[in-house]
Amino acid sequence: LNLSKKLPFRRIKSSSNNSQKQYEQTVEKILQFIQNSDIFRQKFVIDSINFWDLIENDFITFFKSRFLELFPLISNTLDIFEKENFDLILCWDDSQFFERTILSLSKLHDIPSLQLQHGIMSHVNHENRIWFSLALRDIITDKYALYGNTTHKTSLDNGADKEKLVITGCPRYDELFNYPKSNKKNQILFLTSGIPNSYSYFNSVDMILHYEELVTAIFKKLHTFTDKNIVIKRHPSQDEIIDIKQIASEFLPNAKITSNANTYELISNSDVIISPPSTAVTEAIALDKPVLLIKY
Repeated sequence: LNLSKKLPFRRIKSSSNNSQKQYEQTVEKILQFIQNSDIFRQKFVIDSINFWDLIENDFITFFKSRFLELFPLISNTLDIFEKENFDLILCWDDSQFFERTILSLSKLHDIPSLQLQHGIMSHVNHENRIWFSLALRDIITDKYALYGNTTHKTSLDNGADKEKLVITGCPRYDELFNYPKSNKKNQILFLTSGIPNSYSYFNSVDMILHYEELVTAIFKKLHTFTDKNIVIKRHPSQDEIIDIKQIASEFLPNAKITSNANTYELISNSDVIISPPSTAVTEAIALDKPVLLIKY
């Protein structure tokens, strides 16, 4: 936001004349095709067992919802691309619905694109399986700016196109090495980054229970540090799949729980940081703070 105030940004509005009714009519035509065709019934088969009937209603509901969002997005984006001259498109992620749609359309207008790494990346080994990042296997931006050699190797290990990878460093961390040191003490910071939310494809009942038991055990131990102030920072996108507040109320009733506080300031003011794998761990190391890394 601070950077945006220094740049000549302006809001662009589309003047696409397509109506919602037109979109709905198009969606209905596609749905009729789906319902009258055997294509999906033939596709959703495993070991000769067809499960299309089990998911058909959910699929149609999802399809109607997302495509009624998709069509206006396509129409408005194409309208803007026709009227404006863009030298470059910057993005944090090219795997999500909104970004991927715009980036795909940008290729029709020969607009170059650059994706900026904004978090940690790694292989995930779980129950003797290696989970690869499908997003890295299918980068659609022209280039992907990476922090350094480690993330470059990880990207290649995940199947990324070598020609698209470029090491640029991470300017966002530059200020950390000159961040003012705090004299405040007696504070332990617990970060919930990395605890799965409802969108995680690693979720299962066992996995959720494991995380809940892990957090409970940590909070029980923190309860014994009676001379320390405990601060719990939830990730801004963290939902209530694990009720952090409820667990804290039982073992750490005086803990301060926040989700939008300045992470740099919280880390600087703490004696020790407890966290699952997260970019905040990198930030704590840059601020020369001891970290207890939660393994999962």
